[in-house]
Amino acid sequence: MSANTIESLLEWMKTADPMMGWDCIAALSRDKANRILQQEYVARFDTASYLPPISGVVDETRTSSRQYLHDFRLDVPRLSFENADVENSAARLTMSVVGGTQLSMEHVLDAWYVSRVSEIDPLQGPQLHLDLKLDRVPGIVDEEGRVMLDLKDSDNFSLTYADTEYGRSLGGDFFRQLFNTLPDEQRIFTLGAIQRGDSSVLRPQSFKLRTQQNPAQAADGAILILIRMAGGSEGDVPGTDYRYLIPDDEQEAFSATVMLPKDHVWKQLDLGVDLLACLRSLVPLANFELTHTDGKLTGAVATSGQMWFSGTEISLQPIQFDDFWIKVDGAATDLELPADGSSPLTLSVQDGRPSVTWATSGYKYVSTFIYVVGSNEERPLYQRTDYSVSLSARYDLKGEAGDIKCAPVDWKLDVTSQVTDLESPSAEHPGAFEFWDDPAWAIKLLWITAEIARLTWLDIEEQIQAELERSLQVSNSITPFIDESIKLNFGHAIEVDQFQLPNDVVAFGRINPKRSQFGISPLQPLVLAGTTQQFSVQPAVDKLQWSVQSLEGDTASPGTIDANGLYRAPPAIAFEGRFLRVRVQATEVASGYHSVALVTVLANRLTVNPLIVVCEAGGHVELNAGQWGIAPLQWSIRNPGPQSGRLQPSERPDGDHAYWAADKAQPGQTYVLDEVEVRNSLTGVNRIIYVLARLGLPGLLVSIVEDGPAPGAAVQLQATAQGQVAENVMWQVVPPGAGSISPEGLFTPENDASVRFALIFAKVEIFGFVLEGHIILPLPLTRYPDEVQRLRKAPARRISGEDVD
Repeated sequence: MSANTIESLLEWMKTADPMMGWDCIAALSRDKANRILQQEYVARFDTASYLPPISGVVDETRTSSRQYLHDFRLDVPRLSFENADVENSAARLTMSVVGGTQLSMEHVLDAWYVSRVSEIDPLQGPQLHLDLKLDRVPGIVDEEGRVMLDLKDSDNFSLTYADTEYGRSLGGDFFRQLFNTLPDEQRIFTLGAIQRGDSSVLRPQSFKLRTQQNPAQAADGAILILIRMAGGSEGDVPGTDYRYLIPDDEQEAFSATVMLPKDHVWKQLDLGVDLLACLRSLVPLANFELTHTDGKLTGAVATSGQMWFSGTEISLQPIQFDDFWIKVDGAATDLELPADGSSPLTLSVQDGRPSVTWATSGYKYVSTFIYVVGSNEERPLYQRTDYSVSLSARYDLKGEAGDIKCAPVDWKLDVTSQVTDLESPSAEHPGAFEFWDDPAWAIKLLWITAEIARLTWLDIEEQIQAELERSLQVSNSITPFIDESIKLNFGHAIEVDQFQLPNDVVAFGRINPKRSQFGISPLQPLVLAGTTQQFSVQPAVDKLQWSVQSLEGDTASPGTIDANGLYRAPPAIAFEGRFLRVRVQATEVASGYHSVALVTVLANRLTVNPLIVVCEAGGHVELNAGQWGIAPLQWSIRNPGPQSGRLQPSERPDGDHAYWAADKAQPGQTYVLDEVEVRNSLTGVNRIIYVLARLGLPGLLVSIVEDGPAPGAAVQLQATAQGQVAENVMWQVVPPGAGSISPEGLFTPENDASVRFALIFAKVEIFGFVLEGHIILPLPLTRYPDEVQRLRKAPARRISGEDVD
């Protein structure tokens, strides 16, 4: 049975203080809000959404290693709310690394080695995670209505570019320090925008975010948005006893609740102006003396004019008396009720709450003529009717039929009348109508008088009361305020199902996941270069115009899209790098409204990382693959030998596969180079990860001693043993296409941009002993001057076999 119903929430709100001093509180279902943030990310994506490419060095002193980051390109931050703890609320900000290279270097025995080379693209790359402690991260609403979070106080940074938590933490710390030094425009994350209304009172200035746990579902929760309006002050932060604001009524799907204090609603409605218009309608020719405070109407007093009711004609049906008929006709004059006077028609507004008072009086005459049908004799009957009106009304918010309206309360209206000056026809015309004193006639005269009163003063009383009640009824719904003044523009609107008024205003409704009229599907597809992607819109729209455009100032062709939304991506040779970002737009011809999708065009169908990695005996390294499509990937080791490692699924929550090296080498063996093949089982497309298992202690140190004849085009390598140069070295270069090496150790890279490293083995045999060593060079050499410099050593003294002990 439901425990958090609307009824129970309303009972709590009647006795508690749910606003806690805030000017507005909104509760949004956490999972739906996270989806909306993704839509907002797509809608706002552009060149300015990126941070500039980031390069730097992360020192891992505990492991004597370094991580070199080159042109790390972070995607736009994506915010999600992960926990549901109102007293320890946090949001998770994730930025995917979609481009760049990473080189890992280790320092062993006074020498540096490259131990890992990775190249990143959108299919497979690390992610930067950081937590926003919502009690410390300030929420700002700028002059343009942008809702922003300042990341300077973020914590728990982690970069998933390393196999160990220590390495990930250091990578995250690198970005934490970077964020602290960024200029404001790059460090402040734009969450969305608040759609500004016309009111300067209900204009959000700052906010706090908190998260709540759904008491009925531990895995579910809500985001609390605590909003301070311009000129207001912050309230108290809810504690653990604060009620979960989203009701769980059966057969309902509520996902949003908005609460507003009455005081702010009054200021928004500005009923003083509305009521003045009502008074002018009630007394059309009246003049008012107006008073204003801070530019707002606070009072109006009538100085002239009157409420006017027109006179009427009177005609009664003939009345039989004995053998003749009596006819009664007459007329009533106009009635004027002055708007000014000792108690004039007055409007006053205090703290936004209006009231109206008025006391007035007036009179009219009624002239009636009684005559005998068929006779020329008639007798007049004169009456004066005095009217008094007393009005007092105060206005407040009222809940009616699931809506909140402003209506008069404490309505006190008193309309009275008194008839005077009844003149006797017999006194004015003695002897006429001898039947006047007849008792039977006296009864008929009383009836005549009553009928005249019914047709004159009683009817006017009803008119006065009806006109006042009609003219002074102000009924303003606050629905426009909900829709316009406090709408978080996360690509959604809050669809209100019902309004209630326990004390303050509360609206229960749903988060609408559609950005507006229609949205493109799919929203963020990955498309392989040269292939097609069919787009559509939901709900369906007639007469759409499709277009595609490049982002980031790229001059490459963005591809084409036809009138039916079929997109064809450009070939890989048409753009540089591993991916291209383009925007597809669908525009409704009739309205001009448009919706967009973000397309990532991939140069490669399959990507793996690292490209090469060194693994120690008995140890393991994490391997990852990403692909376009959903076909199963097959992992295997090419041509495995007796000392090859083994592959198994990763034990890490975010891992893919792991390579475990053999525990020890065979006699005389230093290395095992395993080629881990990842193959798409349907297309046959494959990629190779080189794992260099270092099973024994290398006897040779391979280093760069000088540049080749053309700096950057070649390097001179030297293999040394115990500090002395080895002769007659046998060299080997892996992989194919990396370059060539001369017997003297001059390595010359090939001009193949797709090869990012060269693994070079050195082997020498001295007195029956085989000594081995290696070096990994990042390619192209000119792109990594610092790393290449660390691989350098001063030339050593040359030795021959006889010099070795």
